[in-house]
Formats: sequence, C-alpha cells, structure tokens
Amino acid sequence: MAELVAKSPCAGVLPVTAGGGGLAAGGLVAVSRPNVVVETLKPAEDGDGVILRLHEGEGCRGPVTLAFPCPVRSVHRCDLMETDGAALPLEEGRRVTLDLLPWKIVTLRVRI
Repeated sequence: MAELVAKSPCAGVLPVTAGGGGLAAGGLVAVSRPNVVVETLKPAEDGDGVILRLHEGEGCRGPVTLAFPCPVRSVHRCDLMETDGAALPLEEGRRVTLDLLPWKIVTLRVRI
C-alpha cells in the first residue's frame, strides 16, 4: 500500500477521517456520515488503483460523500472480486457521492 500511495500525489499511508465531512490534515479519505465505516483500504489485486470497502453501520439509508485530498482519475463500484462496475461521477475531481442502503457493504476502486 505504501508504495502505491507513495507514487501518487497523496504520498504516504494516511488515516481515514469519519464524521463531519472535513478532511483532517494528512487524511486519505473523509467520510461525510459517522454511521459509514471504511473497513478496507488496500491496493487492488491487479495493481490498478486502491480498493475502498465501506459499510453503513446503523441501519440508515441515504447519501454519503467521500472526499479525497488529491484529484482522483476515477471511482468505480466493483464486486468482491474487484471487477469494475458502474463509474461514479466525480465532483471537482476529489469527491464522490453515493447512496447506501442499511447495513450494505460497498466496494469501490479508486484510481489516483
């Protein structure tokens, strides 16, 4: 992971920020809702991007925004085998918003 991130504009292995949507200094991803848990952040098995796995942990549905400290090229939903699905629209090249169902696990491929 460190090698993958070190080659990007987001150099270093950096923490996740939960809650208020703001990106803490040095954070790799900020989550807009405290009930959404980022449980996995790892290099993709094929080396193409980073896999981000998150879930809704309180039985609530609704939108969540993920914010990145640097521009990302793309964000795709993917399955557990890391096969790309639908591309998610990027907002200003650094944010993506998606709807979550209660208790739902979502896997995303982020290309930096």
